[in-house]
Amino acid sequence: MLGIVVATASLWLLLVLVPYCWPMHGTILGEEQYCLRTYGETYREYLKKVPRYFLFF
Repeated sequence: MLGIVVATASLWLLLVLVPYCWPMHGTILGEEQYCLRTYGETYREYLKKVPRYFLFF
């Protein structure tokens, strides 16, 4: 969705995107906790190697 905001240079879409990101971050954190409980140390090693968001976050 961020790509659409940049491509259209739309301030309106940016204002919609910001509140959308907060609940999505909570969902992602919850999924990570589920995977940690399910897969344990294997998933923890995966988290060390792979960024959560994009290529640098």
